[in-house]
Amino acid sequence: MLDGDGSAYGVDGIVLDCPATTIPELVEWTLRESGLGAAKLNRYGKDSDPLIVLTAAAAVRLGLPERLEGHEQRRSLRLPEDHPVVKEVAKARWQLTQRGFGPWARIYRKAQGRERQCVQLAILSWDALDERSWPGVSELEAADIARVLGNDLNRASYRALVTSRHALSTLPVHRIDLDPLSPEESVDLLDQALRAGSAADDRVTTQRVQALRLGELCGRLPLVLRIITALLRDEPERSLAGQARDLDDARTRLDAKQYDDLAVRASLDLSHQHLTEEQARAFRLLATAPGADIGTASAAVLLDRPPADGRRLLAELARTHLLSSTSERWSMHDLIRLYADSRSTSDDHHIERAEGIERLYSYYLQLPGMRVPTWTPNGRRSCLRSSPTATPPWTGWKASGSTWWPPSPPLMPSVPTPWQWASPSPSYCR
Repeated sequence: MLDGDGSAYGVDGIVLDCPATTIPELVEWTLRESGLGAAKLNRYGKDSDPLIVLTAAAAVRLGLPERLEGHEQRRSLRLPEDHPVVKEVAKARWQLTQRGFGPWARIYRKAQGRERQCVQLAILSWDALDERSWPGVSELEAADIARVLGNDLNRASYRALVTSRHALSTLPVHRIDLDPLSPEESVDLLDQALRAGSAADDRVTTQRVQALRLGELCGRLPLVLRIITALLRDEPERSLAGQARDLDDARTRLDAKQYDDLAVRASLDLSHQHLTEEQARAFRLLATAPGADIGTASAAVLLDRPPADGRRLLAELARTHLLSSTSERWSMHDLIRLYADSRSTSDDHHIERAEGIERLYSYYLQLPGMRVPTWTPNGRRSCLRSSPTATPPWTGWKASGSTWWPPSPPLMPSVPTPWQWASPSPSYCR
């Protein structure tokens, strides 16, 4: 925890004197002199990168603005590329991830052997810590903030938590089964979600029997209930009975196909029917994006739309609860992604899907310094790499005499996609 007077407070109570007055100096001091960071937990792991949290005064001392100012900076949550600090970092031969210099900035160089060179910065006055999750932290002194963060980051106090729709019976773990909402809780959630759109929406109060039936048809699952209430908010004159009939019809059709997760798929099928053709296309294509989420710019490329139109489509899908957004990153619940993927892999859309994947992967490989995990023909994990500056338009990737990524679009979906490609961190490929 770095304060404006150069005092660096450690999570274990130590206080160091940090002489750095620029970001490159801070990174060098952190890696070479501070002793911060943590060793890998086992021989197969990686060293833990040091995290430096900056107070507002420390940010100003290092040449950063106290807050992100201007519409563009606030919208993108990062400093512009021509900001002096960003130029300073590049001049010192350090790199920023594709997310740029924002509230959580990662500064790195290529790993040397097994030794990582990476420092994570968190800037409190740029809202790095959400006030809803960390109430009152911004009012504390730097030493107290370090103590609070230290308590939260203590690895010994954490346990791994795996969530799944399946029983995971083969794992030697303690299982906790989560039941659906009770009928009353389902009705309450419906009421709250409808009144969030309009405080005067009293359909649940005046049609309670139908609200209970709707909750049962939704399987009393929060995800399904939110999707259905999004449809109801779009039609404020629609009765709950009418919505229940439509959902019941959808369940009947899906039941004939013996789908699992019937309530979820029925609600998604009904919600999908209300999408415009453009929204439905975007919904299908977003399911092909690799990783847990996708940025606005990348999504616009995938959708083959200008950035403003792409963001409009993303926002429209988010309003229907088919997408979630956090700081211009967009993600799908895994059940929604499976449903959208089943739509995109149908015979009617396989060309659209292949072209979308080609656009997105080509875009990634034209980004400076981007590294994309994939598989070589012999089945080993490797990387496709763009140059440190820029690449010519992508026409297929070849290396060591072997075609790693054939330019034929139908083969593109065979490239594995469970990796997070949000940034070119050296931790992905060395």
